[in-house]
Amino acid sequence: MHWPFLWDLLIKKPQKTWHYLPPLLLQVSGYFCKPFSIALALKWLFNSWFPISERLMILGLSTLSWVYFHPAIKACSEFSLGWIAQIYVHNLVLMVVIAGGLHLYFYRYQKQGDNL
Repeated sequence: MHWPFLWDLLIKKPQKTWHYLPPLLLQVSGYFCKPFSIALALKWLFNSWFPISERLMILGLSTLSWVYFHPAIKACSEFSLGWIAQIYVHNLVLMVVIAGGLHLYFYRYQKQGDNL
């Protein structure tokens, strides 16, 4: 048995093995296209199989966090312990609230049970 080379993958030959061959060229997420387009990123987000997903929650939380709790960019232009500590404490609080909340929900209160 030989390993498939790139040429074998580009030409769609019927394969005798169970390996899945996705259609090539694979699409890149709308978040990482250059130049960045907010319309393309939103289209990618809302055309996914489940639009209100973990990605959307993380995107919303990070945007709200950045707008309301991070120091101004002008303050961050100079190296200072003040804004560094503010970002550190903010990230620490977010981690404790989210990870601690998930731990309480799934482990302590056992809301999921034995289901995966």
